[in-house]
Amino acid sequence: MNNNEKINNLLRGYEKLQELMPPYLNSLQQIKLYDSQVRSLMKRIKVDFLLFQTEISNRINQINKNQQLLQEYLLQVKQEAAELNEIFFDNNNKYSGILTELTTLKATQINVNYLNKLSDLLSRERTIRTTELQEEIEQMNQLLNHSPDEYTLLKSIELQTSGLNSQLSSYRNFKMSNDKTETLLQLKQLITTVSALDIDSNSISSLNTAVDSLISLKQPQTPDPLPLIEIIHVIRNPKNYISRGYTILDVVKPVYAALTRLRKGLVNHAKYRGMNNSWQHYVNTMDNLNDYYQQRYWQKGGTPYNFHGHDSR
Repeated sequence: MNNNEKINNLLRGYEKLQELMPPYLNSLQQIKLYDSQVRSLMKRIKVDFLLFQTEISNRINQINKNQQLLQEYLLQVKQEAAELNEIFFDNNNKYSGILTELTTLKATQINVNYLNKLSDLLSRERTIRTTELQEEIEQMNQLLNHSPDEYTLLKSIELQTSGLNSQLSSYRNFKMSNDKTETLLQLKQLITTVSALDIDSNSISSLNTAVDSLISLKQPQTPDPLPLIEIIHVIRNPKNYISRGYTILDVVKPVYAALTRLRKGLVNHAKYRGMNNSWQHYVNTMDNLNDYYQQRYWQKGGTPYNFHGHDSR
């Protein structure tokens, strides 16, 4: 096989690569765009998730604080009811039913409906002043701004969110996670649960939108580099290698180097930027080879001008 045939082998291989490489690069570009979108959404999710956790923690702390205040109010109400009951006894020679009930009030009895009932009964008491007692019961009522099961539910959510910290702490951790979809669906469920609790939150809406957007993103399929590698393998076949010539070697060696670089990128599954750079470098070397071929190989069969070591004249 002479150099003309070997050059044509390079040109034919180039044509085949030109057919397959653009869609391959397009697939890599779609993956790059997808990764960029995921990175942007994960940045939002990370910030909103931390705020979400803080809000859950603050709510739990507020409930704990309210419970402590309720205990203080409960003790105060029982003591004041006992004092008023003694006054009532002095005036009526009997104890008040509602005041007696208040002196034995237990924490387990406290709920909104029961406190409203007590407040209503106190308001009907005409023989003794109960205004301050009613105000304290109203304060207790305001502290009951959560459902009985809310605390337990929030503690469970707090535990579950802590389990998601690793995956949601960074784009890298999320990308390396083996259960990305499961993580997002679990977070979505937690958001839905907290939303139903009617908690004042600045993070839920933004976090929910970002999670929905990330779930809806369709991950592009990774392109198969094997067909391209096989073409390069044929081009680089040792029997087609140009190893002799007066001027051709300076032109063809960069082609072989570019092919080696291109193959390495394909084998290592290089990303779009690296793969595109390798491809453009190869294209440039092939353009130079094609220009050389057009200028130097002028007759059918491809005999070069300097076939005998000098220009044909």
